[in-house]
Amino acid sequence: MFRYLGGHKTIIEMLNKGHLIFDSYLDVFEKYDTTELNLTHRIDIADKIIELFRLCHSVLAYFCKNYKEYQGFMYKEYFHILTLTTKLNIGQIELMNEILSSNYEL
Repeated sequence: MFRYLGGHKTIIEMLNKGHLIFDSYLDVFEKYDTTELNLTHRIDIADKIIELFRLCHSVLAYFCKNYKEYQGFMYKEYFHILTLTTKLNIGQIELMNEILSSNYEL
């Protein structure tokens, strides 16, 4: 039902765009020195973004659990994006595991 209502599309679109933005944010964050206050603010923002990504990946993993059709769909539509984010585990590892879990055809 989640898939037929298009809930996954919104989450996937946000994650697709978010991965690119977050990677850019981390690159800038690492390159420039900041004051302690600005650093604390940046770390707080990064923590909130990471938590949002983890929640989104958890929702998608929940809907992949024991559902081969949805696992196949997620593998086809989103798996390549999951492999692009390697700097941090933001839930993508658990989602990849759930997509491939008990689905040897993929």
